[in-house]
Amino acid sequence: MFIYLDEFYNNVKTNKRKIDINLVKKCIFYLKKNNEIFYQSDKLIYYIIYLIKHNAKFCVIKKCINKIISKLKHNISVFIYNTIQIRWLKILNICVSQDKTEEILKYFLQLYDLYLSEENCNENKKFYIIQAKSILGINIKNRRQLYKYLKLNIYDTFYYIDIIFSRIHLKYLSKNYIFDTKS
Repeated sequence: MFIYLDEFYNNVKTNKRKIDINLVKKCIFYLKKNNEIFYQSDKLIYYIIYLIKHNAKFCVIKKCINKIISKLKHNISVFIYNTIQIRWLKILNICVSQDKTEEILKYFLQLYDLYLSEENCNENKKFYIIQAKSILGINIKNRRQLYKYLKLNIYDTFYYIDIIFSRIHLKYLSKNYIFDTKS
């Protein structure tokens, strides 16, 4: 504890120095030039100013910012993954409680066909067989068997949903798009 207090009192005694605004601008332009995706949030700008104040080099600042951005991207992708699955599970629960499993299964198969067309897998007729084997662990021979299996186990569509929405837009998952709530 003494070390921290000593360091605190030493920092209080030091003279505060001003940072040249041109140096901060130069650093931010440097980061924008080297990073394709760099959105300036206030916290990142304050962090850059803090690093410049403590005489960090541009390459060190770039590495720090890149690490922060990569962690943020990862956290956002995990959040989107979880929200997609939770939304689909809520939709399935609504459909099961209203005895609309046939309609939601047909909608799921339409989404799956849309996903296959986005992946350009319509020529390869065995793609859904390979996915069923790797995702669900079942052996099927044609699309009809996949439909029958999913009809018996409607909640197994949960495993496909994140793969499907990795390629298609999330508007297909909205409640108003699936159910006709206006009438």
